Amino acid sequence: MLCSALAVLALLSAPFQEEAPKAAAEISVPVGVPHWLREIVFSGSRLKAAPTSLETPLILRIDSVSPHGKAFRYDLEFYGLDPGAYDLANFVQREDGSSSADLAPLFVTITSALPAGQVRPNPVQSGPLPSVGGYRLFLWGAAGAWLLGALLLWLSGRAGTKAAAGAVELAPATLAERLAPLVEEARLGTLSRADRAELELMLIAFWRTRLGLEKTPAAQALERLKDHADAGPLLRQLELWLHSPGAGSEVNLAELLAPYSKLGAAHSG
Repeated sequence: MLCSALAVLALLSAPFQEEAPKAAAEISVPVGVPHWLREIVFSGSRLKAAPTSLETPLILRIDSVSPHGKAFRYDLEFYGLDPGAYDLANFVQREDGSSSADLAPLFVTITSALPAGQVRPNPVQSGPLPSVGGYRLFLWGAAGAWLLGALLLWLSGRAGTKAAAGAVELAPATLAERLAPLVEEARLGTLSRADRAELELMLIAFWRTRLGLEKTPAAQALERLKDHADAGPLLRQLELWLHSPGAGSEVNLAELLAPYSKLGAAHSG
């Protein structure tokens, strides 16, 4: 009877046992590409993303949190700025200020697009500056694909207008006009994660090129862009909408897009 009772108690208590974080050691993600981990359980008090700095090699965000017995269950989003192996537990901290040293490790690997055997050179004091590597290639690829799609849409719209109205010419759409629908979707919270990531990366690539920051390390360039008078407002607002969908609904989109209103196809490459 005693053994049976103990077995029943064990079965009843099983659902409330804390789970270890799901293993992510096999996860390999290219530099700059967002990745999501769902229903990751960490024991202890509630966690939040740790503050970032110019030297932060990986950006982590917490999309959602829900109670899980004495622990919490998290949906995580992250992307790496520099290649290497990282423990995601090092990029969070407890909201109550207590130590998070007891968190189970959660390893991921950020890979570079550089060829095998090629290493990223150290910064030099003079002479030709090194390439940023895979992250720069990804930014150029994303920006190029977006601009090519915008050009094709513009050309198709122009051809349709000529067929309907003879020789009437369309003025080239400004960058602000092309960004407006995506920014509006981001404000309403209806923009998909993939489209949101592509929009952010496109803006970063655009401003890095326009401000001559192509050879500045990615993390440092991002911080400088957020503080820039023209580039910063939209980048900061997109990050706010990411963490709090619908927040700041009173934002004037025309003012937010003002730095882009005079930039057409000739200035967006």
